[in-house]
Amino acid sequence: MVEAEKIKAKVSEIYSHNNFMQECGIYIVDMSCGSATVAVKVDPERHANLNGMAHGGLVATLADNATGIAGATIGKRVVTSTIATDFIKGAPVGTTISATSRITHADDRLVTINIEVRDLDNDTLVAKATAAMIVVDTFAGIPEKW
Repeated sequence: MVEAEKIKAKVSEIYSHNNFMQECGIYIVDMSCGSATVAVKVDPERHANLNGMAHGGLVATLADNATGIAGATIGKRVVTSTIATDFIKGAPVGTTISATSRITHADDRLVTINIEVRDLDNDTLVAKATAAMIVVDTFAGIPEKW
């Protein structure tokens, strides 16, 4: 249990320096070995499309950030090769949306991840995505299993 808390703290520290996440207002909600959840409150001034909903780019960005953090939870520094996103339902401005990523495959070169984006205020599925991530390095001190 102590090891898990140390790993979570280390991954959180790594991502506290992610300027793009900060610019978007994305924050880490939770993580475990091979999984991560991030969220953002949909700001009408920064995140809305012309229909008063979360912009699809924000939804995809949220999913993409969840994948990178999931990779970090198994000690892998990853970059996105592909991400296929199915947009299911809009999320109105003012709501909080979250993306939960779960690793389905990982080796020394590639990590495959499934992601669900949800509108937490209305308990609805906003999008589903699948990502292929290329392993470019490792994070020292974070084991593949914990």
